[in-house]
Amino acid sequence: MINIYTRITCAKKDYASFMALCLFLIWSQTARGQLVSADLPVTNSQEMNEVVRDGNTLYVSGAFSYIGPNTGSGVLLDSSSGTYVQAFPKVNGEINASIPDGQGGVYIGGEFTKVGSVFRNYIAHINSDNSVDLTWNPAPDAMVEAIALRGSRVYFGGYFTHIGGVERNYIAAVDAVTGVLTSWDPLCDGLVFGIAVSDSIVYFGGNFAHVRGDAVAAARLNIAATDTGVGIATSWDPTALSLNALEPYVVKGLLLADNDTILYVWGNISGLGYTTKYGAGSLYTHPENNNNTYATAWTPSPRYASNNSTNCAIKALAISGDTVFLGGEFLRLKTAYTTRNHIGAMTRSGAGTILAWNPNITAPNYVTSSRVSGVTSLEVVGGVVYAGGYFTSVGAVTRSNLAAIDRGTGVATSWNPHIADGEDMLVNTLSLTGSNIFAGGNFNSVNGVTRNSLAAVDLLTKEVTSWDPNVTYTGAAAFMSEMVQYGSNLYISGTFDAVGGTARSRFAAISKTTGLPIEFLPTTTFTNAPFTLAVDNSKLYISGTFTTIGDSARNNVAAVDLTTGNITAWNPDIDSGSTYYVNAFGFSGSTVYMSGVFENVGSSPRKGLAAVDDSLGSALVWNPNLGNSSASTGFRGYAMTVYNSIVYVGGNFDTVGTTGRRGLAAIDASTGSIASWNPVITLPSGSLGITSLGTAGSTLFIGGEFSTVEGNARTGVAAIDILSASVMDWNPQLNRIGTATKVVSFEIDNGNELLYVAGDFTTINDGDPGSYLAKINISAGALPVELVSFSAMQNGEFIKLNWQTATEINNYGFEVQRQIILLPIGTNYSKPDWEKIGFVAGNGNSSSPKDYSFSDNAGYNGKYVYRLKQIDNDGKVKYSNEVEITLGNQPKYFKLSQNYPNPFNPSTTIKFTIPNSENVLPTTLRIYNAIGQQVSELLNKPLSAGIYKLEFDASNLSSGIYFYKLQSGKYVETKKMIILK
Repeated sequence: MINIYTRITCAKKDYASFMALCLFLIWSQTARGQLVSADLPVTNSQEMNEVVRDGNTLYVSGAFSYIGPNTGSGVLLDSSSGTYVQAFPKVNGEINASIPDGQGGVYIGGEFTKVGSVFRNYIAHINSDNSVDLTWNPAPDAMVEAIALRGSRVYFGGYFTHIGGVERNYIAAVDAVTGVLTSWDPLCDGLVFGIAVSDSIVYFGGNFAHVRGDAVAAARLNIAATDTGVGIATSWDPTALSLNALEPYVVKGLLLADNDTILYVWGNISGLGYTTKYGAGSLYTHPENNNNTYATAWTPSPRYASNNSTNCAIKALAISGDTVFLGGEFLRLKTAYTTRNHIGAMTRSGAGTILAWNPNITAPNYVTSSRVSGVTSLEVVGGVVYAGGYFTSVGAVTRSNLAAIDRGTGVATSWNPHIADGEDMLVNTLSLTGSNIFAGGNFNSVNGVTRNSLAAVDLLTKEVTSWDPNVTYTGAAAFMSEMVQYGSNLYISGTFDAVGGTARSRFAAISKTTGLPIEFLPTTTFTNAPFTLAVDNSKLYISGTFTTIGDSARNNVAAVDLTTGNITAWNPDIDSGSTYYVNAFGFSGSTVYMSGVFENVGSSPRKGLAAVDDSLGSALVWNPNLGNSSASTGFRGYAMTVYNSIVYVGGNFDTVGTTGRRGLAAIDASTGSIASWNPVITLPSGSLGITSLGTAGSTLFIGGEFSTVEGNARTGVAAIDILSASVMDWNPQLNRIGTATKVVSFEIDNGNELLYVAGDFTTINDGDPGSYLAKINISAGALPVELVSFSAMQNGEFIKLNWQTATEINNYGFEVQRQIILLPIGTNYSKPDWEKIGFVAGNGNSSSPKDYSFSDNAGYNGKYVYRLKQIDNDGKVKYSNEVEITLGNQPKYFKLSQNYPNPFNPSTTIKFTIPNSENVLPTTLRIYNAIGQQVSELLNKPLSAGIYKLEFDASNLSSGIYFYKLQSGKYVETKKMIILK
């Protein structure tokens, strides 16, 4: 689907260089995002399923094998003990690159938006005192993959096309102290993954075809050298050839050696310096001094396996003295018969001799796959080689994703930070920062412990206890789906076959004291894990796919007396067969409510909703779903709770009976009538919808997978006022980058003050790191900040915002948000989403006027709308009214911008400008493949002057290099794009 937009531009008015709009206003539309505690442990799972609280102990279950402190994705580790420095700010996204600043601090780059409490997009500087550098903020618009520091400049490369709103494609240089963008611009036309800098030359590599030349673009295939002044390519042109299409890069990294006369190059390489080189090689930086030869004889030739001609990439390289250390997915190095599993060492001289040093790292062998395993980062410090990546052991020693290896013996040292293990917990970058080792990647924790699927957390210390049931499953990871408690025991179900080494298949009772399984339902064998467990009035209600339980015949649902362990007489006798079961129970007095997939209760028709007595399970007259379609294809209810004679049902459904209700309904507990109470909830198709319900006072809390409640953005968990059915402003802002946020279960504490949440999320509050487990305050009230003025004015190319507060209480600061007004051609006005462009710290508590300002380098002519999001120290937020300002007149020049994102899959954005003209110009925008064949025409119509944005969907095209060509009148320009699937 293609959409064309043009930014509204100002009619010709003489504003000189100054225009101001001042609005005196009050705060409006309170959002009150509640602060979520970030001090609970996190796991390495992609989902946590259940939480159960017993006093000061919180039991958590899911599919994890690790649980530990919430550290974020970057840590400083003591080089002796491996203990992490807790004062280091938490980073909320993946870190791909790091480099020491030479003063005990570190520059980091990757795909993150927040470092500690400071918003930083994709790159940041952390000082030696572990504070975030508030001055240094280059603000690229996409992911950073490489960083280099030389003199007073920081060079970095990646996926971005703008720095602070100024166009810079894929590589840029900023001042190392101020972060201000320099004029150096090599006009690179593709991704940059590696950078090395000498006194006068910048070397960089990645996946590109051209850089800046003297007059026209200079062809440089995946590796280039430019001057440090303007960024013009030198004559040095070794080229780097791609090995395969498994990686987004050809060149992954660069390292200068021997007084900058030799450049080591590694990555997804098959040729270097016009010579066959696999994985890595080294180049002369002055080939004129070496018989005009680029490539040295040094070559590692990594392979996937013995007698296998398939070469592979080198993912990491480090040099110490005359030794080159290499890391990657390889299993052979130098020859097809020399075994080196994922790590090895060679001499630097000549062609390179393989050394006996052989740590023998164990990692999954994906061979020709885009999945990452093995060693992806290396750092040599004295007699120790630090290796990071995705692996499980070094020699015979268990090490997860990060290890220290003796440089002499190749044996793992005792240093073991115990980073969160698993494929999604990669260590991408290592560097010596002061006396500590900095590790960055995609992990969320270090210094944790091994716990399989079930763990206990001390709520006073926030640490994992020694209690360890060790729930396992032969041949695969265990998975816990249900957990309830009664007395001194937990009752669990899921995919497992042993607890603490004792055989227990799919269901078990475990002592809270010892963690060992106890004897419970000893004669029952479950062929499938029970779907639902609930406890009420000393009875365990259980549903799954069974025909007998204990010594009693039961169709898929039963109750067990928890004092005797016997099956009770309670028998609703729902439909038999593996497709019928109960998903949720609700309890009120002597009535048991059930929601699930069934057609009948005994001889009474009941489609997915029923009420039975708690003694025999006989069906009551309550039948709210009468008239709905078959339960097997229609109604899906996954959560129930009863409050004030109303049964609340959550799930993914469109109707209850014949009444429209999307995912949440209120039903009279006596009559079964559908109440008029109807909050409007947006559920993704195919999701479970609402999976948890609970009440605290007159508030109904809902958990599940949804995106809005009553038109207000809410993800994972929300609060609804029971009396009015309106969504409350309480908003913990749970989020998972890249996929849907989901809360699987929660528990409200006895004092109705805290909500313990388990699910699938990786950030909390306003972008703070917090994975799968959260503690949320549900009782605090709002605190005021009185804003008395807010204005916007044009100052040259910038828009300056000014505002003043009269009083402040508990004010953390102001997030500045912006809209750029877009107008689809031929349609009515529409507003885009708000984007966060900056943050200004508040004054905490103040009874006197305080003045604030913020400058936005807007970058485009058009209409801009701004608002402030005030945040207090408890996480509550308020939004100001909006101010608008129009910047500039119609564009004066043609311009075709680089598409973003690039590479992309499946869609990308192309921007271009058409300048003032007496005529409306015929304009075309077409897509061509690498051999010049037109594969798509995105635009063919006359256009007037304006700034345009076009969305291109390449779902029907295969991976590869493509070109897009804009022609408007006599103006023609072509740029390259990459589709990567």
